[in-house]
Amino acid sequence: MDRLGLWDPGESSFFKDRAHFAATVGVRGVGAMELVAMDLKGAGKFLSRMLSFRNAEFEIVHAPLAPAIAALYDKCTELWVRIIAGFRHCVAVLVPDAANKGVEKEIKRMVSQCWAAHQRFFRYLCMCVKVPKILEMARGALAAGHCVVIGLQTTGEARLNGEIVERARQQQDLQFVSSMHATIKFLIKTQFPTGARWGMEDARLVAMRDSFYAEAAALELPNNPLDLLIEELGGPD
Repeated sequence: MDRLGLWDPGESSFFKDRAHFAATVGVRGVGAMELVAMDLKGAGKFLSRMLSFRNAEFEIVHAPLAPAIAALYDKCTELWVRIIAGFRHCVAVLVPDAANKGVEKEIKRMVSQCWAAHQRFFRYLCMCVKVPKILEMARGALAAGHCVVIGLQTTGEARLNGEIVERARQQQDLQFVSSMHATIKFLIKTQFPTGARWGMEDARLVAMRDSFYAEAAALELPNNPLDLLIEELGGPD
């Protein structure tokens, strides 16, 4: 990163160092990051390429759901419906007081974080339920002498790393970690508004948060899809 010239303690760059760059771009979101990528590409410092689709064939394959997976999906949906309702209840309880403390916007930002985590959770779940069918197709292609390339929408690595650190701190098993568990537990633990950070903690909201966290931790969720694929198909130790 240093060699890209994005920051310089002298006068050749607006950014003085890496921390200044990360802080300035980070608060401006994805749009600013895309502008940085465009600037680097325009300067010839960054290449973005992809494989040609010439002679490529496309096929939509249906991955049937096992009854156990369908039941798990319903159970997750029911829990998320109550979590979202819980977030809305927290806003109704806290916002009248928060308006006087100037934190109403921050509380509502927590609700937006809830929706973002909700989307990530079910994206991971939909990826996981496709893994058995992907394994079947990959093994068939390998047996026929073909090369297999599997693309994932996301690996969930950022949240997984946080969960691994937390498990290591608590001396828990680190062999496999569920990206869904990591997502929902992190949301409830860090974003569920109980009023504590503004000095107006509500005991009922704390009890609600703890109840949701216990339910989320008890869910028997699939492991990270990338780990499942490597475990079944092989990969680096």
